[in-house]
Amino acid sequence: MMIMSNTLPPNESDPALQPGSDQHTTAEQPAPVVPPAYGADPALPTAPTSLAHKNGFGLAAVIIGAVALLFAFIPAVNVFAVILALVGVILGVIGLTRKTKPTTKALIGTILSGVAAILAVIMIVVYAAVFVRAIDESMPSVETSETAVPNPEDASTEAPAEEPAAEDVGTRKNPAAIGTTVTMTQAGADTWEVTPGAPNLNAVDLVAAANQFNDPAPAGYQWAVLPLHVAYVGSDSATPFVDIRVSFVGADGKTYEEYNELASGYVDGQLSSLNEMYSGASGDGNVLILVPSANIEQGVWAISPLFGDPYFFKAQ
Repeated sequence: MMIMSNTLPPNESDPALQPGSDQHTTAEQPAPVVPPAYGADPALPTAPTSLAHKNGFGLAAVIIGAVALLFAFIPAVNVFAVILALVGVILGVIGLTRKTKPTTKALIGTILSGVAAILAVIMIVVYAAVFVRAIDESMPSVETSETAVPNPEDASTEAPAEEPAAEDVGTRKNPAAIGTTVTMTQAGADTWEVTPGAPNLNAVDLVAAANQFNDPAPAGYQWAVLPLHVAYVGSDSATPFVDIRVSFVGADGKTYEEYNELASGYVDGQLSSLNEMYSGASGDGNVLILVPSANIEQGVWAISPLFGDPYFFKAQ
């Protein structure tokens, strides 16, 4: 008699391992792959990326404010610094109104530009005051050795006609005599002592002999030469040609200087040939100017510092 066993082989007892079983198919099949949409680049992510918020107006305000702050301390340039700072303030305010953007840089740029504008205005006023003061202090003063000696015999006679005061000597209406020494000042300190010598109001032959390339004087004009003796009395050093200006004011009221558009000339020993001088040094130089021939004796020589009013001398 055979006894039947209910035990099945391991492969047959598990329904999931039987061929055709749904469980076996589900366990071994991979997940379905969804192809990309038509026209999409599979290399690019389909999810949107987040961009960092930036405030371009705020950054521009910071840069412009920094540049304006630097320019505020430079003379003449600080005028443009005011305009630049105002632009920075406007950009900073615009950056502050952009609520969706960070406002930190916009606030810094607005404050920086505002400070730069205020400093630029202050420095403009300061530099202008210093410049005006320097011009006022550089006005030349005259020293003369002529002293009026009272005469007792004139006490009982009629008083003479009123003469110009001593401080009026050296004006165009009352020019000083040739040979008078004038002391020039700069920033309140003495710099040069200048003494004009006897001028040559008709130096045509002198100019022609000095250089063959000199231009002849045009019709109605003539070359005039004024010799100068200069002595530097300042504490540092200076150059005569830079610090001392010489011109001729004709009877027509016009000013004539060394360089003109009508003719060019050169003579030996010009003032421009003197180099830098230190305290106690002196030298002699000539100034050549093309002047009008009409009523030349009624003209005057004008000698002035680089910054300051001229001191006038007689034509001869």
